[in-house]
Amino acid sequence: MTEGSYLLKRIRARCIDDAGCWVWQGTCQKGVMPMINVGGSIVSVRRVVFTELNGPVKPGHEITVSCETARCVRCVEEVTYAERRRRMAVKRNTDSYPRLIPPHAKLSAEKAREIRASDEPTAVLAERYGVSKASIGYVKIGKTWAPPSPWDGLGARS
Repeated sequence: MTEGSYLLKRIRARCIDDAGCWVWQGTCQKGVMPMINVGGSIVSVRRVVFTELNGPVKPGHEITVSCETARCVRCVEEVTYAERRRRMAVKRNTDSYPRLIPPHAKLSAEKAREIRASDEPTAVLAERYGVSKASIGYVKIGKTWAPPSPWDGLGARS
């Protein structure tokens, strides 16, 4: 039995088969990145699976999951850094953004524009909008409710 087949069997033993996905049941970094101890080093399970099945990862590439199952270690693919960032930007713009603004938020994009355009003191604006002076300051410097950039959505170019 080769080391590769031993590692794959060890990984498979810690997974649940779910419609073609190997859903990792072991340790995860930040709750979603499956990790395993191989020879005293903690490494990505996805990288181990990819390497055992396809060979080493090319320079300038990284391993990512190609399905929507967060802990899947079987549906892995090799992509360039630029491609992965492009996919993340598309997902962020179409999926995540609406969840970033809680339904109970006191400010909106329109109110933020008014705050940035105003010359009134921070305390007056905070009282008017029902938020803290720090919140007004963050809006004015663009730390929160930043105005859209003309470069948003362009992403990296290959």
